[in-house]
Amino acid sequence: MLLALVLLPQAVRAIVVSNEYRRVLPYRPSYFDPIEAEDLPEIQIIRQVFDSLVTIDKELAIIPLLAQKWDVDPSGLKYTFHLRNGTKFHTGRALSAADVIFSFERLIGSKKSRFASDFMNIRGAKEFRDGRAATISGIKPEGNLKIMFELVGRDPLFLTLLSSPVASIVPKPEILKTPHFFKQPIGTGAFEFDCSNSKFLLLRANENYFLGRPKLNRLVYKVYVDLPSEEIIADFASGQLDDIAPLTLPKNINKDNFSRVFSTGVFSFALTLNPDIPPLNKLPVRQALAHLLDVDKVLDGLERDYPYLQISHSFIPRGRTGFQPDFKRLTFDRTVALGLIKNAGYKSFNNLESIGIYFTVSLPYVTQITHYLDRTLTEVGWKHEIHVLKGKEGPQMMDSRKWNMFFAGYDTAYPDSYFLLKGFHSKWGTSMLTARSKILDNLLKQIDGEHDWRLRRKLYEQMNRKVVDLAYVIPFYSGDTFDGYFQPWIGGVAYSPMGPHHIRFHSVFVISEKTSQRKELSYSCNQKLEEKNP
Repeated sequence: MLLALVLLPQAVRAIVVSNEYRRVLPYRPSYFDPIEAEDLPEIQIIRQVFDSLVTIDKELAIIPLLAQKWDVDPSGLKYTFHLRNGTKFHTGRALSAADVIFSFERLIGSKKSRFASDFMNIRGAKEFRDGRAATISGIKPEGNLKIMFELVGRDPLFLTLLSSPVASIVPKPEILKTPHFFKQPIGTGAFEFDCSNSKFLLLRANENYFLGRPKLNRLVYKVYVDLPSEEIIADFASGQLDDIAPLTLPKNINKDNFSRVFSTGVFSFALTLNPDIPPLNKLPVRQALAHLLDVDKVLDGLERDYPYLQISHSFIPRGRTGFQPDFKRLTFDRTVALGLIKNAGYKSFNNLESIGIYFTVSLPYVTQITHYLDRTLTEVGWKHEIHVLKGKEGPQMMDSRKWNMFFAGYDTAYPDSYFLLKGFHSKWGTSMLTARSKILDNLLKQIDGEHDWRLRRKLYEQMNRKVVDLAYVIPFYSGDTFDGYFQPWIGGVAYSPMGPHHIRFHSVFVISEKTSQRKELSYSCNQKLEEKNP
């Protein structure tokens, strides 16, 4: 179904471009500040517009990006980064060490960013954040294209942190003088922000990108209200979209017509329980819920239909530090569950407060889980409501903390499990995990200070056991790949181990001789200020 052309002022014309890539946005983000980036739709735009000093390749190795190389002194505390000469922002201004310093001062000094605490190992970061210092003493320029970071203690995760979206480098003068800068962001990335409206968001190629001009002229993000939806499937089948998630593609479509790309990413899916709201604020009640659920039964056949997914007893998935192959979750036993409820002061399950369970996807196997939860809780008489959220409703509900349970996916593609577990710290402040446990806080403190990988692994194993035994999460399954189906005219895709929202489109191209079945997508981008700055 082609969209009707919107009539606009003469200065704004409809665009039909063959050398472009079209993909899905579940809603239209309107603000793209890297230090606040948490939602995947925002991250996938930020990854195209901004660059970080280093990045992660498909083998999870740290490789140069804005920094062409770096040196580490023998103490392991000082990192000196050499910026690429000639790198320019989209305005044409050259990147300098001052922009790097400004970017990290913004991040570390921000009261809005939930990620500033990750960088407190930089010398002087705490003093700067607390307002006791005007600069960060551990970040110093050594010329216009060289910058030194000094750490308080050795940190095996430091380079990995610098590869994250929040560590993107932003332009100092442009931010200081431009109102609403992050509604129309400017970076060094392979694509420049063009314009957006309620139906599309457009990025155009950066002609002066330091790794060479992108092979694509444009990235087109089409906004959909519901995910997954019949409209997405129809648009992919008709050639109006260039990729689709495998679990979205129905079985009646011939998959042999499309190419499939994999990566080595790892993810974990679990029911996350909120210990701040009754009745799950009581440990026996959370544990009773875990004993009520026969996860192996509800997901029977999962590995047959989706071979890259595995039923998981452990919150830490296989392939990540701290994974234990013989780990067992709290066992399925309704008698034990009833005993726990009585120990918590309830006569039966129907005396418990009603709980709200929230899902953000309606894929076939997730729908299978919703039906099982509904049936199980109904059988024992536990009052409940199940909600499937759409678009921005999911992040908004997470932030509200008004949920009892959330079925959540955790991206664990970073090599170290710290990135998966840190959300359990009482002062982390994430909207997903609201646990308040001195036991977990102390374990995370030990992990922060431990650089012997053997001891670090043991601490992760202890952390994993506690998280499951305290029933902050009920693990369901994990997976060891990210993948997608792509149209036959698309080439050069390398799926990021961080997931599909982290793909860099610099090397992606359209194979013109294969585009005979491709439908052109007619669209307009209204440049009015009310569209650009809602």
